[in-house]
Amino acid sequence: MNPGNERNKPRILLLSSAVGWIGVARFPKALKEAGAEVYGLYHARSWLRHTRWFDDRRTLPDTITRVGMRRRIYQAVADWQPTLILPGDDEVVPFLYELWRSLAKRKRFLLSRVQRQTLELLHHSLGGFNNLKARYLRHSLIELARQVDARVPEAIETKNWREALAFADSTGFPVVVKQDHSAGGGGVRVCHSAEDLEKAFKDFQQPPVRWGIWRRIDPFLPTFLKTFSAPYAPELEIQQFVSGETWMSTAVSYKGQCLSDISLGKEKVFPPITGPSCVIRLDSHAELEESTRKILQATEFTGCASLDYVICEKTKQAYLIEMNPRPTPPLSISPLMGRDLPQALLSIAQGDPKVFEPRAPEHPKIAAYPGEVLRDPNSEYIQQYHHDVPTDDPDLERALQEYIEQKRAQQTA
Repeated sequence: MNPGNERNKPRILLLSSAVGWIGVARFPKALKEAGAEVYGLYHARSWLRHTRWFDDRRTLPDTITRVGMRRRIYQAVADWQPTLILPGDDEVVPFLYELWRSLAKRKRFLLSRVQRQTLELLHHSLGGFNNLKARYLRHSLIELARQVDARVPEAIETKNWREALAFADSTGFPVVVKQDHSAGGGGVRVCHSAEDLEKAFKDFQQPPVRWGIWRRIDPFLPTFLKTFSAPYAPELEIQQFVSGETWMSTAVSYKGQCLSDISLGKEKVFPPITGPSCVIRLDSHAELEESTRKILQATEFTGCASLDYVICEKTKQAYLIEMNPRPTPPLSISPLMGRDLPQALLSIAQGDPKVFEPRAPEHPKIAAYPGEVLRDPNSEYIQQYHHDVPTDDPDLERALQEYIEQKRAQQTA
């Protein structure tokens, strides 16, 4: 595939199977305003259904088999001829990787025309196979970070809470328990005692509830997608707790070369400590930015990724915590903060990847919507900073207001 030749505009396909993640609904506008045609293939109850910024869209059913999902992707590729595909959430990331690898392993002459198109699209959209598991498995990321000299907390991987307890005793409480294939603060628990640790193991050694669309998927999926299997006792990562402020580094890269990135300090998160960011500021940290580039290069990453860090309160050193190998909310707000992440993705979709230099920010600090309203409806930050309300997307704004009202009703019930 030679992206950008068949029509003037690059065409980006956003694939999402998540139901409850709000952030994905803001991506189509950012991509559209960058100059792309934007197409959506997503769960019928996804937040994407509320946005007006698609050129065309199709929905996925409540449950789907692997074969059924592949067929829908092939049909979308045949009909829309996308020049870039973006995973919209953690649920589809390993699926796309599995599809990519399975097509790449087959003899090319055995592939149909649309399968060849899909393989070329995935090669162009996802990068290289090097250190692939480090993109979506936390323990593999930690191992890779050590190899490339990116700073990480002490950690172990175990299925046994007693082994975790021994680790906590050696490093001291609190410790952080983490589950793979989780996002937005889910699957993360700060444990201050042996009792907390034991409870976290019991809670996390259950199938993640976020994987709704895959619950009755066919039984031939690879092991890393069988989140519904019984018994479900995954290895959990136990990390040393690093006291400090959480940051994120969101970047667009092509085959490991960073094209544009943004470093953000999280001034407020909700729920506290492990929740998603509600108030963010544009900032910089040399070690953090170097670590991000090392990981992107080592994984030959193409697309948009976000890496989370903690800046140690005492030493100011940057500790890499996790990687999300798909777009996150900073993608949509980065132009307001002087960074051109959507334009960088557009250049990849055009087949001409370009490096974009930082610009002076219009808004160096942003209060996220609806996150900051949910954290504190009377927040001073809503008045002081740019408040990211989607006033130009009426159906989405209306749905978010209803969501806020529902959450408030639950809190007062």
